[in-house]
Amino acid sequence: MILLLTKDGLSSIIKIRILIPQEVACGNSFRGDIMFKKLFEKLTKSKNPESKRYRYDMAKQICGHHVKYVTEKKDGVDEVIGRSGALNIRGDELLVFASSDILMRCRIEDMQAWELLSKDGVVITAPDLQRGGEERTIIVYYVYYR
Repeated sequence: MILLLTKDGLSSIIKIRILIPQEVACGNSFRGDIMFKKLFEKLTKSKNPESKRYRYDMAKQICGHHVKYVTEKKDGVDEVIGRSGALNIRGDELLVFASSDILMRCRIEDMQAWELLSKDGVVITAPDLQRGGEERTIIVYYVYYR
């Protein structure tokens, strides 16, 4: 694990290794590196929903989920607009793919996303590049694997 620290314009590279007792006995420190990386990301995670970093972190978190179905509220009624797909990142855009079609394509910097309290899906609000920049809000429900 390499960590770059800057102080007063000077930069230095520090190599950090955390060994847990089990790994010291086995001679394997790979698991310790992964554990430290996850801990470091959790401690330095952005908590401001308006920040660019928070939006990229959220996009990384929801990327790769399999989609059960996608809904959009029209005239006060939730309509299913797609089934069985995935959430992907391409460059700086988030793609919602379902029903053999791209349902929404938005820039990550412009999107607002939050997970449902049940963690079964995500609500995404953003200008849709697929429809000429129209502001849309969709709800994506994940496939639940046991």
